[in-house]
Amino acid sequence: MPTAPDLVPSQVPQGFAPEVSLPVPVDAFGGAVGKALEGLGGAIEGASDKIWSRAMEMQNLQNETQAKEADAKYMMESGKMHADFINNEGLNAGPEALTKHIQDLQDKRTEIRAGLNPMAAKMYDASSLSFMGRNIFNAAGHSGQQMKVAANNASDSRIQLAKTSIGDNPNDDINVGRMTRVIESETDAKGRNSGWTPEQIAATKQSEVSEAVGHRILGIAKVNAPKAQRMLDDAVESKTLTPGVAEKITATVQNEFRTQGSRFIADKVLAGRRSGDEENRPVQEYVDAALEEAKKYNSKDPQFDDSVRSRVVTDYNRQRAIETDTDNSNTRTVGMAILKANAEGNLPTSIEELKAIDPKVSGLGRTPAEPSEGASRAEAT
Repeated sequence: MPTAPDLVPSQVPQGFAPEVSLPVPVDAFGGAVGKALEGLGGAIEGASDKIWSRAMEMQNLQNETQAKEADAKYMMESGKMHADFINNEGLNAGPEALTKHIQDLQDKRTEIRAGLNPMAAKMYDASSLSFMGRNIFNAAGHSGQQMKVAANNASDSRIQLAKTSIGDNPNDDINVGRMTRVIESETDAKGRNSGWTPEQIAATKQSEVSEAVGHRILGIAKVNAPKAQRMLDDAVESKTLTPGVAEKITATVQNEFRTQGSRFIADKVLAGRRSGDEENRPVQEYVDAALEEAKKYNSKDPQFDDSVRSRVVTDYNRQRAIETDTDNSNTRTVGMAILKANAEGNLPTSIEELKAIDPKVSGLGRTPAEPSEGASRAEAT
């Protein structure tokens, strides 16, 4: 059977083969490819940096856009909330309302922030916190101002109530003194809240007290105008009343004084006439007596005497009309009694007989003169 020849050499080489050196450039065995690959790696690395940088720019732009959109939304929502709060007045804008408003602003900011990624949220915080701070600052200023307004309104209400109390109880000196002190203290409080100067506080206090005195004088004038007139004159002279207040109440006090004073005087001088003690006294005597009485009032009103004269004449004429009507009625009653007696053939000779004939004669307001026999017969005829 044939065998394959042994492929292993049977002879061992002796010594070393001679070094062969070929003058061939490295690029011929792939150096150019290596350099090319080296350049490609650098190019890829540079491109990746640019891609990463571009991706970061795009992400930052997206984050910035989201943050701006969220910020704009917060500005609109918080702006509406701020406008609603600014429209509140007095206690409605007080500390409790301010606290709720601040919490609402924060809740709205947090609600909008919840939809952002961390980087966009960080951008949103920078702008929204600043805007919320400005809103809170403005709201706090409005709240403080409205608390002053509420305090001043309360002081105005107390001052007005004090004036009304003085007018309703003008003769209660204790109440007048207490309410005057209330007016002064509340005016001081308004001055402090509003930053008034001491001179402004003093002037306002004088004006408020002047109006209170005016209310008192008008209250007294309703029932005792002469006393009110004296108080008015004294207050004007002592400058307790300001000229404006004095001018406003003078006409009312004078009208009440003319009406009440003339009525008091007329009632006094006509008292005897109304009781039936005076007859046939002419009206001029009553007028003269009334004008003499009017001098005791020391009125500075030039029309007061005319009011007294007119009232006395009017009341006198009314009294005369009553007397005339009474006399006519009495005459008819007596005449009917006489006619009745004459029909029976018995003529009365005395008042007692007339009363016996007709009991109405007993109730006559004025006792008629007892007729003589001749007069009775003449009337009967």
